[in-house]
Formats: sequence, structure tokens, C-alpha cells
Amino acid sequence: MATQGLVTIRKAGAVVMKFVAGSDGQHAEKLAQWLNTHGVPATLIEAQELALARNFGSRDTLVVVDTDLVRYQDDEYPDLPEQESLYRKTFEDPAFNPRWSLGIADYTVIIDL
Repeated sequence: MATQGLVTIRKAGAVVMKFVAGSDGQHAEKLAQWLNTHGVPATLIEAQELALARNFGSRDTLVVVDTDLVRYQDDEYPDLPEQESLYRKTFEDPAFNPRWSLGIADYTVIIDL
């Protein structure tokens, strides 16, 4: 199902990680529950795998972003190409979905740890 989802983790009011899914976004709450219990994943690889294990996104649509890197499929990027720069430009806005210039997602969950 092509349903966009966004799960954002904040610590002390600052965004530390975003999970952005282009499909299966309806599982955002399931991912958020795990994160509320276990906290911020140590790496983007770990973050990607736990999101996929909770059916949030797919290998082809899931992007995980932290303060330094962006992980898409099996690659990590310190900087994104210009056409994908919304991921970096809007990182600090916890409710902004960078997959779409309008910034909305069907399912959005913001977690404060």
C-alpha cells in the first residue's frame, strides 16, 4: 500500500532522527511504540532494520535521517542531491514530510524522549 508515513524522534526539543516512508506508513504507531520503549537506535542501519521489521516502509521507499547522515536503501549519504534536499532543509521541523514539497504525510507521529 502506498501510504506515506513519518515518525520523528525529538530529544530536549530537538529533532534527532526521522523515519520517512513512502509506503506502509499506517504502521507509524507500531514503530513509535517500539521507539518509546527502547529509545533512539544507535545507527541508521539499525533504525532502518527495525522500521522494516515493524512493516513501516519498504526497502525501496524508506529513508532514515539523523543530524549527520541520510540512509536510503543500502547507502548512507552525508549530503543529498539537490532534488532531495528537503530532507536536510526541513530536518528540524518534526512534522514536515520531506518526501513531498507540501510536507504532509498520511500518518505522522512525533516522539519526545
